Amino acid sequence: MRTIYSKADEDAFRLRMHDHLSALPTNPETAALHVEQGTLDYGVFFTHRMEGGQHHVLYDPKQISGIDVRHFLGIYVATTEGELLDRVREAFYAADSEAYRSIIRIVLDEIDRTQDGPGVVGHVLALMTAEHAGATA
Repeated sequence: MRTIYSKADEDAFRLRMHDHLSALPTNPETAALHVEQGTLDYGVFFTHRMEGGQHHVLYDPKQISGIDVRHFLGIYVATTEGELLDRVREAFYAADSEAYRSIIRIVLDEIDRTQDGPGVVGHVLALMTAEHAGATA
């Protein structure tokens, strides 16, 4: 369940993060991105820091989804989370139905929660394979 904030709260946060991310040095290279979930104060949807040339983001899933954080950050900087997570993110943007985007949103949030991309994707594929086998049997 996501907490609903006023438009003013969202706008204020967006402006703070815009100022923070706009001040980052311009780098034509794609930088590594690490995303985690955590509990943050009211109105702090996510935090961002640079460490060793990598972007580290902590977001509060009660306030914002992982895909929304990635989208917002992607406006300012080019990032990669590795082949698997980049493909999941690309699949979200290529999805032609809200139902499919909802599934991908859940998968990304679970990856962020567990920090186990291959395990989560493997589990989802196993569930889909079992469902498909049951449907064709």
